[in-house]
Amino acid sequence: MEWKKWVPLATGVGMLIALIIWAGAEGVWRILQMVNPIYLSLAVLMYVFGTLAWGLRWHVLMRGLGIDIKFRHTLVALLIGIFVNNMTPGARGGGEPVRMYYVSKKAEHGYGPVFATVMGDRILDFIPIAVMMVISMVCVYDMGQRALTLILLIINIGIFAGVAFGTAVMLNDVWMQKILVWLFKAVSRILPSRMQKYEERFLRGVEEQVPQFSRGMKLLLRDKKTFALALFFSFLSWTFVILRVYFIFLSMGMSISAVAVMVVQMVGTAVGLISIIPGGAGLTAATMSGVYMLFGIHKSLAVTASIVDRLISFWIPTFIGSALTFRFSSGAGKKADG
Repeated sequence: MEWKKWVPLATGVGMLIALIIWAGAEGVWRILQMVNPIYLSLAVLMYVFGTLAWGLRWHVLMRGLGIDIKFRHTLVALLIGIFVNNMTPGARGGGEPVRMYYVSKKAEHGYGPVFATVMGDRILDFIPIAVMMVISMVCVYDMGQRALTLILLIINIGIFAGVAFGTAVMLNDVWMQKILVWLFKAVSRILPSRMQKYEERFLRGVEEQVPQFSRGMKLLLRDKKTFALALFFSFLSWTFVILRVYFIFLSMGMSISAVAVMVVQMVGTAVGLISIIPGGAGLTAATMSGVYMLFGIHKSLAVTASIVDRLISFWIPTFIGSALTFRFSSGAGKKADG
């Protein structure tokens, strides 16, 4: 039933409401009324800059593989991908194939090389995350939070292992072909009637596109200039994330250290990766609020800041991305009918 698809998201919204009630709705509303619009505008601007830096990272990778596409199309693909990822539980990987499809259509390029840039973009995003995870782990350990330190350590090991394994598979087209075929057969056993009609097309696509994908990944890793520039934009995008939260707290009349922001963002990122709730809606805000409180921030302020941050970084881009997705899908549908 279609309504079941919305249950996880509704659960997240319910958690968000419960969080506001727990923090004190009156206190949250009072803080929101006192928000400085200039600093809040700067926080929104930091999100815009961060998204542009992310787009530039991916754009550099595509240029490195000779994929000719306008930057505005890169940004549209990115926002569509953000929307789909925000609606996807767990590691939020649903947006990557959509990004690949959009760019392949706009640039009239093969799926293999485009998907290589998408996965390269994903890997480059994890590098600053891994660095900040280590720094956060050390800071939390110094605070005496042994349980949280252990959680961050486990997550960090998981990230390193996952990126290393994923990269090894992506660079070996034989392994990747075997894994994709195995996954297809596993899904076929669950949905035999639906998957059977796609089997021939899927196997042909795997045979043709996977070698191109692996070659694209190898070229990106060997191109030191492209890799270094993309990595610079990766760290720059996360710098804007920290500045965004810094300005959110300033808008509420409080200064916060970059270390505290970094720790909270890393914990929130980890929760989003493992959450069964799409995009970690509600759950991420609750977790971030709890970690802010470890730094001595009052619960009303912690919850309000977390909610405003999620509004800027999750809900607004989700709505923008949904509109762009609807526009793209409608246009694709009309072309198909024509």
